[in-house]
Amino acid sequence: MKYHAQFLVKYESQGEIQELCGSDGVFILDGRNSLGTMCRDSIKRIEWLKKVQPKIVGFKIMKGPRFTESTEIHRWINR
Repeated sequence: MKYHAQFLVKYESQGEIQELCGSDGVFILDGRNSLGTMCRDSIKRIEWLKKVQPKIVGFKIMKGPRFTESTEIHRWINR
């Protein structure tokens, strides 16, 4: 199984949380790590991406054989 983080953004004009599109929207994770480590890695990536994507509010950890066939196993939103 493969794991990835899908970053979430909130735009003031739309008012709801959406998935970030493009190459910045997905972060490939190491499936050998624990869920806690995957979350820490995703938060570090958000901190790095804030320079170019300041509207990121959280992420979903996804598990599946490919992006289109993944299911959410964890969600984190910074309120």
